[in-house]
Amino acid sequence: MRAHTATGLTDRLVLVTAGRSDLRDALTTLSPGLAVLDRAGASAVRDVEQEQNAWANLLALGLIIVFIVISVVNTLVMATGARVREFALLRVVGGTRRQVLGMIRWEAVLVGGIAVAVGTAVAAPTLVAISYGITESPLPYVPPLTYAVMVAVTLGLAFAATLVPARAALLGRPVERMGG
Repeated sequence: MRAHTATGLTDRLVLVTAGRSDLRDALTTLSPGLAVLDRAGASAVRDVEQEQNAWANLLALGLIIVFIVISVVNTLVMATGARVREFALLRVVGGTRRQVLGMIRWEAVLVGGIAVAVGTAVAAPTLVAISYGITESPLPYVPPLTYAVMVAVTLGLAFAATLVPARAALLGRPVERMGG
């Protein structure tokens, strides 16, 4: 068997026999730590292992998403914070604080919308391939509520990461803020 595995090791051996109790006694005598399971027991062990693997994959995916969110929010906060002089100049030439924040809101909508569009475009080929392989339909099913939540979270992050530093950048007198 070892020649037919990728690692040269195996953790399972499946035998189909009529007299299982004799085989169980012989195998446990040869190797005391060996577990001899019937079909239902082996299936239960496999299900538990698959569930543990699924949780490990979800945890890894969650950590990746958290790191992406941190980096994107950090980038937006830093980019918005670097525009203090620009916001002050807009205020000096006659723009109100409300008008500047309105402009920033539209920028946040634009950035969030582009993020949703690019994210969808990047995920689509993989989802189409998986959908076609499993269901033979090129149209993947994504629950509308799930997609709506992803869009809302993306837009919410874009708003928070731009409006919070923009409000801080608009504090104080514009002439003083232009100085640097």
